[in-house]
Amino acid sequence: MTHLRAEAASRATFLHFFLNGFIVTAWTARIPGAAATLKVDNAQLGLLLLMVAVGSILSMSQADRLLARFGTRTTARGGNVVGVLGLVGLSAALGAQSPVWAGAALLVLGVGMGVWDVAMNVEGAHVEHELGRTVMPRYHAGFSVGTVAGAVLGAALAAASVPIAVGLIGAGLVSLVVVALVTPRFLDSGPALEPVPAGQGADPASAAAAATSAPAVKPRSPWTEPRTLLIGVVVMACSLTEGSAMDWVAKGAVDGIHVSESVAAMIFAVFVTAMTLTRWFGTGFVDRFGRVACLRVCLAASLLGLATYVLAPNGWVMAVGVFFWGVGAALGFPLGISAASDEPARAAARVSTVSMIAYTAFFLGPPLLGWLAEAWTIRHALAVIAVPILAALLLAGVTRAQREPASAS
Repeated sequence: MTHLRAEAASRATFLHFFLNGFIVTAWTARIPGAAATLKVDNAQLGLLLLMVAVGSILSMSQADRLLARFGTRTTARGGNVVGVLGLVGLSAALGAQSPVWAGAALLVLGVGMGVWDVAMNVEGAHVEHELGRTVMPRYHAGFSVGTVAGAVLGAALAAASVPIAVGLIGAGLVSLVVVALVTPRFLDSGPALEPVPAGQGADPASAAAAATSAPAVKPRSPWTEPRTLLIGVVVMACSLTEGSAMDWVAKGAVDGIHVSESVAAMIFAVFVTAMTLTRWFGTGFVDRFGRVACLRVCLAASLLGLATYVLAPNGWVMAVGVFFWGVGAALGFPLGISAASDEPARAAARVSTVSMIAYTAFFLGPPLLGWLAEAWTIRHALAVIAVPILAALLLAGVTRAQREPASAS
């Protein structure tokens, strides 16, 4: 495999991450308008948004099987198509002002985005393996840039009073075209490499030979692998750190130190900027110092930033805390995916498992913190995140690069 082909696949993978983030916020930026159109209250809106989480988690549980059968090219394309169908269905539901159909469409959107997410992460791990250097954090930086682009587009369309359906369908069509153009550059065009059961060789001779040998051992489930599960715990803590900041940093600033919404938005922008820059420029540090050292530094930065945010007396101090929080939240997910992919033949199953654990925390953690905030305050509720961060700090060693097992000769 040539280096040029791997570089082309890397650029294609980056665009997939960008478009995935773009699609996410092309919808989320229009949530207030959608809620008004559907005439739902906050509790009902929360249930609708939960459908995306349910769809994503359900599809991630099956993504490894799809990858084993179809490979990353077809699976990523399929996930993109299903996600866009969800956007089209959501547009129709908004036109009919039907919360029920909107919920169904959001479930479909979640299914598509979940499969697409796992497929592009597995492809990214494959490319990283072929290039021989750390690139996964840059792909996740692409996702972050995509979310900013989608949010800016959504805000501009809302300001111009463009119908929500036009923006959703337009964003979906753009993603379909770009994905169709760049996905052929993916490295993994066929089924993922998984052990073939005895007697199922490519031809009769190999089948006969397999029949006379010992039966192939069925691959162990990632859910029974201690290292995979511990990587999942580390990534879960980092995803909870990121997701909670996404949902609560701005609101905590308004309620906690009584800044204006515009100042709170700027504080949130500091978080996103710090996270994106760390993902983009952090790859060199990972190659030089290793996953474990970089992950521990990031987790320590998260603790420092979180403590500063919780105790901040004013917006300037809070912005400093949020900066360190963003740096700390940046590398956990991509480095966890890289660690889960150390053995390429098992990457699909392990990435699916780690992604399920991570996204469960990403989607469900912030609402739980919201309930805690009702009893305490938002900033005090966010302090609870320190517990999983400390656990991840202690477990960071499980992400150390593993040597690929030698193939049988």
